[in-house]
Amino acid sequence: GVLTVTMNPPNKGNSFNLLMWHEFTQVFDAINRDSDVRCVVLTGGAKTFSTGMDLSVFADMNNMSTKEACPGRMRESLVHVIKFLQNAVSGPERCQVPVIASIAGNCIGGAVDIITACDMRYCTDDSTFCIKETDLAMVADIGTTQRLPKLIGDSQTRELTYTARDFDGKEAARLGLALQTFPSHEDMHRHVQSVAASIAAKSPLTIRGAKSTLLYVFCSMFFLLFLYVSLS
Repeated sequence: GVLTVTMNPPNKGNSFNLLMWHEFTQVFDAINRDSDVRCVVLTGGAKTFSTGMDLSVFADMNNMSTKEACPGRMRESLVHVIKFLQNAVSGPERCQVPVIASIAGNCIGGAVDIITACDMRYCTDDSTFCIKETDLAMVADIGTTQRLPKLIGDSQTRELTYTARDFDGKEAARLGLALQTFPSHEDMHRHVQSVAASIAAKSPLTIRGAKSTLLYVFCSMFFLLFLYVSLS
């Protein structure tokens, strides 16, 4: 019942080109149609998780938007591309079963967007995380700034986003981004497989139901707070 999804594009650093974004969406759509899958482990292998967006994507986005002569439609075309990327990143969150991110090496830029959409995250001590978009004069608008505050808090998210500084696996665990950090990929792999096997041994209907309700817990808390303020 445990399915391992390994990101392995034919380039350095497991970076995401447009084909990779398409395939990422297709993989999680396929998982949702497979009732035999009870837990997913998402990994980039032993050397690196992902260095984020492949630079070719920016050229592709520009080519697609410049096909429109009207400035308004050009911007609308760009919005469609951004929504496509946001939808792809949300694949682990939309997945009916828990998705565990197993992180070794670099987890940069768009890779942070992806891991924040996962249910749980484990990493190695020497992993490197960075919200790199700020250094590229971009906003991390496909998942990180929306999901990271829930994981590590608002102020810490702001500091990491505004500075775009690197931080290692030990700090990621201390902040709460990672549940636990390990001295080696092998140690992490054994632990992740053990956790995934434990989840897969439970009632699949119960696990899917629990994930569905957990996705809405913060929405429910906000609604109750709004109702309290309205009535007081």
